[in-house]
Amino acid sequence: MKKVSVILIRKSSKGLLDKNMKLFCGRPLCFYTIDVAIDSKKFDEIWISSDSEEYLNLCEGEYGKRCKYIKRAKEVSLDSSTTFETLEFLF
Repeated sequence: MKKVSVILIRKSSKGLLDKNMKLFCGRPLCFYTIDVAIDSKKFDEIWISSDSEEYLNLCEGEYGKRCKYIKRAKEVSLDSSTTFETLEFLF
């Protein structure tokens, strides 16, 4: 069985707008999560899912073929969307 890390990066966060792309020590915050998944060497695949094409392009520019990039539908990118609903969409 494949071990997959699923990293959800939503553009329309409410508390802190665009928090996943806020720079921390010169890098977008979400890159640190992706780095940990890659560096752990515990996953066969790393999937990055976002409702933002811009976010996916930025991540792909940084990580290339090391990750799979999946555009998420608006229906599973709402404030009310659960992680379970999002995983159902992805799988």
